[in-house]
Amino acid sequence: MKSKQLLLAAAAFAVTIFPVSGNAATFTAVQTSDECSPTPCGILAVNTVTITDVSPGVIELKASLPATWGFILREGGNDASFAFGSRLPFFVLTVQPDTTFASTWSTLSNQSSIFMGGFLFTPLAYAANTSRGSSLGPGNNLLDLDITVSPSFTATAFVNSLAPALGGPGGPAFFAADVLNANNGAIGVINYGQPLAVPGPIAGAGLPGLIFAGGGLLGWWRRRQKIA
Repeated sequence: MKSKQLLLAAAAFAVTIFPVSGNAATFTAVQTSDECSPTPCGILAVNTVTITDVSPGVIELKASLPATWGFILREGGNDASFAFGSRLPFFVLTVQPDTTFASTWSTLSNQSSIFMGGFLFTPLAYAANTSRGSSLGPGNNLLDLDITVSPSFTATAFVNSLAPALGGPGGPAFFAADVLNANNGAIGVINYGQPLAVPGPIAGAGLPGLIFAGGGLLGWWRRRQKIA
């Protein structure tokens, strides 16, 4: 009876320090350059693109800006409000309800090219567009897309397929966005660098960690019983 109680306690302890984890992966790209002109928009660490596994064959892409910024689309300017290129075809992009002003957004897939400032995303290019212009002010600051292509599709496969844009003075751009910074009235394109993996749970976590911790504590209790 005591051994069973100790094993249950060990299990609870192991769940605390060895949380059960799945195969989900998360990557984050941060803003690396500012092509706004003549007034710079600025480079902020909170301007990010996050890619996460959601379910088999579905990943989530979230692009976020501060509340005083907003995604825009300038007529006669860039081809998109948000864009990226990939070596994989047939992505299906779906705007999610938590996107700010979600009803104003639409998507483009499998484009031959998308121009963003001094950058050119070539085949295959993908984009999301909002109908909101800079005159409507900030607040359009979160874009949430679900991306699907096949049942085996993963966030890792998506990141590995990304093709950085050609040209531009700010270095490799894996994503680009047309934005407004209402703090100073600046508008223009900002770019994001290569997505990097977000550290996951401690190695050995999950069920193996649970078994290891539980077995270790049970063995320790039995050794004490023999000594007693």
